Amino acid sequence: CGGSCGSCGSGESCSNNGVCQCVPNCAGKACGSDGCGGSCGSCSGQNVCSNTGVCECSPNCNGKNCGTDGCGGSCGSCTSGNSCSNNGVCECVPNCTGKECGSDGCGGSC
Repeated sequence: CGGSCGSCGSGESCSNNGVCQCVPNCAGKACGSDGCGGSCGSCSGQNVCSNTGVCECSPNCNGKNCGTDGCGGSCGSCTSGNSCSNNGVCECVPNCTGKECGSDGCGGSC
């Protein structure tokens, strides 16, 4: 009869058959919830989804005391006489330059 039975809540729209339906909202979001039980997408690699729906790099220094954190930052640096290994651990660098015998500075001998 051309009248209305009511209105839908926020984030909902009225379907052609008069049922309120959730309207997915991914505006400005690359990941996370669409507000209706679906997804706006997911992040790849070392990226994680922030609370605002943006993929952000998640630094990873687990088991590392030096080297890169995977996001352009650092997990730390080594003291003098040590170097950072490929797996992010500071290791002593033997030094036998100009020596024929004696200590290499790392517990070994030249």
